Amino acid sequence: MPWKNGNGITTQICIEPTTASLEQNNFTYRLSSASVEKDGDFSLFPGKNRILVPIQGAGFYLNDDEYEKFEVAQFSGDEKIHCSLFKGPVLDFGIIYNPKKIKAQARILNLKSDLSFSLEPENEYFITVLDGAISFNASTLGQLETLHYTKERSCNLQVKKSAILLYLSTTPT
Repeated sequence: MPWKNGNGITTQICIEPTTASLEQNNFTYRLSSASVEKDGDFSLFPGKNRILVPIQGAGFYLNDDEYEKFEVAQFSGDEKIHCSLFKGPVLDFGIIYNPKKIKAQARILNLKSDLSFSLEPENEYFITVLDGAISFNASTLGQLETLHYTKERSCNLQVKKSAILLYLSTTPT
């Protein structure tokens, strides 16, 4: 789908609630990935916060702050953000969320072995494979595939050699 400002294209992975729309800005969160082909301004999302990670390409500047591949950027959707690319196009992955309804956190996990951890059932978790592959419950996820956990108490990931994951969690406020 086109960016709100028309300067690019985004792949929407999910939006909550599913009946919400970008135009009405009535969503709790929206998970998406976008190809940033050239320098320019990001769309504004009044009243929302954003977490964004360059997952392919060298990285970018957001205003004056530098973000290399796999570095997590956090900023307000009210803030005017100008993106300048380091060395050509970048694919990013991010979440836009309503901070009055949820808190969101992101981190990069660089795994060399299997990983098991506890989850809080009231939270939601998104695990996106950035490099490598993981298995869970007899299913395998490859590059740029996302696992969504909700109302779960644990997560058990099997790693094929190694994997780099983007781990996003949301907590009700």
